Amino acid sequence: MNIFEGGRRIAKVIMAMAVLLMVPVLLTLNDPSFSSIADYIGSLAGGLIFVWAFTWGVGWIVRGFMGIPRGSDQKPLG
Repeated sequence: MNIFEGGRRIAKVIMAMAVLLMVPVLLTLNDPSFSSIADYIGSLAGGLIFVWAFTWGVGWIVRGFMGIPRGSDQKPLG
């Protein structure tokens, strides 16, 4: 496993934990800072999009500095 695959796996775990931790909150709806399920879903979607964008951005920057072509996890040999 390379560093990019490891980063993707960590991002997936963080997103899964966010979804699983949000389920009990969705079921109770006792938090006064959110007025409806739409607010909860919007917050969850925003968080997941942020994690995805952050992971993509870091991967893009690291690949650029390492000279790795787009869509690849390692430099071509030769």
